[in-house]
Amino acid sequence: QETAIFVASDHGMVEIDRAMDIVRLVAGNSANISTNGPLAFIHLKTGARKEAQIKKIKAYSACVASVFEPGEYRKLGLPVPPTGPQGKEAAPGEHPGAPDLLVVAKPGCIFSPKRRGPFVRRFQSWRIGHHGYLPRNYDMYSVLIGAGVGIKKQGKRALSRASITSIAPTIAHLLGLRWPARWPAFPKKELTLDGRILKDVLAKHVEAKKAAAKPQGKR
Repeated sequence: QETAIFVASDHGMVEIDRAMDIVRLVAGNSANISTNGPLAFIHLKTGARKEAQIKKIKAYSACVASVFEPGEYRKLGLPVPPTGPQGKEAAPGEHPGAPDLLVVAKPGCIFSPKRRGPFVRRFQSWRIGHHGYLPRNYDMYSVLIGAGVGIKKQGKRALSRASITSIAPTIAHLLGLRWPARWPAFPKKELTLDGRILKDVLAKHVEAKKAAAKPQGKR
């Protein structure tokens, strides 16, 4: 009678049926490259022509979804390469490990090296699942289930979409907790929430009884 339970996943999964050897395509005298499933991080060497590398990569449209440059990183929530003199401490939002190019594969494809053969190959006899694609891809959506005290009893889906950042504010609301105006570690800075309270799935008596946390929409 006093318990509410939330079950959440952190990401979805995509079935993989092909792979691209972007390392062999790009690496060498022009760049250093590391991959993580559907992501490739490219650090260009001195004298390398960025435009030529982008053109070479985009030619493999069967596997490549997007090629991002540092000017587009912030909208993805990623740090950019440092802009100050070498050796100077990176500014907020910058990181010395940020790549010169970020390549994202299409759903169904991953970046995986192979010493020979075509740059894009298909998996014939087996399948694997993978994640790491851009979160706006529908197959990357996660699962959120809630039940118990304070949550509406509904036999059908109550939300069409919710953000993972809204789970903590909703649980805090059910507990009657407020978001602190100040935190001990940041006495001079007001910290606000990214998420929101999922009031459309809460029972009406909770709305009348609980003190609401007040997310502001930005961190």
